Amino acid sequence: IFCFRELRLAAELLFSCCTTPGYSHLRTSIESFIQAQKILREPELGMVWLSRDQDRPEYDKHFKAKFRANMFPEHSGFEHLHKIWEMLCDAGPHPNVTSIGISSSMTTLDTDVTWRLESFEVNQSEIAKNILLMVQCALDMFKSTYSSFHERLAHQPEMLKTLTAHLAEFSRLKAKYFKNDPRMNAQIS
Repeated sequence: IFCFRELRLAAELLFSCCTTPGYSHLRTSIESFIQAQKILREPELGMVWLSRDQDRPEYDKHFKAKFRANMFPEHSGFEHLHKIWEMLCDAGPHPNVTSIGISSSMTTLDTDVTWRLESFEVNQSEIAKNILLMVQCALDMFKSTYSSFHERLAHQPEMLKTLTAHLAEFSRLKAKYFKNDPRMNAQIS
């Protein structure tokens, strides 16, 4: 639930052209999705996750230590999400100096220096790439969630048809507009 709440916040921010906070929520969405997938693979960790505030060392051992190996193991099929997660971390979505640096620009003239902090992305191509990146993540996470709960969700066959149609349309748009963009090179599983 938290994953898809964060995904919705990411969508609202990215559609509003607020890249840095949108990336932050998308990163958080991926993290919570990966934690849920780990609990599905290892159900006994559900209690560890629920008790994370009372037993932080145990939580850190399973959910924070050796993050890539623990949360994105090779057999999980989420390597592409790990690459996106890394890109989102490197893009500075954390509220820190890097985030400010990525969102700022400086113009130097003979007598003046102007520093600007940009809150909104204005390049339409970048806006479209950010939205498609978010859609790719959403489809991947929804598809895996649907697979995890297939038996329960099988009573809603229209949902699967809609998901399949969205995946096909996304693949078409990705091929048409973003052939060489590194953010879009991660494949949909």
